[in-house]
Amino acid sequence: MVSSFRTSALKLSACRRVIPRPPIPYEVECYEAWHRKRLGVKPGLTGVWQVSGRYHLSFKQMGQLDIYYIENWSLWLDLKITLKTLPALFMREQTGKG
Repeated sequence: MVSSFRTSALKLSACRRVIPRPPIPYEVECYEAWHRKRLGVKPGLTGVWQVSGRYHLSFKQMGQLDIYYIENWSLWLDLKITLKTLPALFMREQTGKG
């Protein structure tokens, strides 16, 4: 049963869209060695920092949140981020950042 769940989770992870967003080329030029871990995952549509105060975070904090996500991925974490994405978008529009 656990093996079946793990196999299903791995299949689901292959098509997930909660993954660090793709970096902009000028950001990559600023990367330190620890940032490069982000480049080892396929980019997605949303991520931890997008729903965690995106306009109030430093570049370093954004990178740390992406690395946290990569190292701690779970279906539960993806679900939490997904559920926070729409409210984050609406808050963005209300603050005039969109």
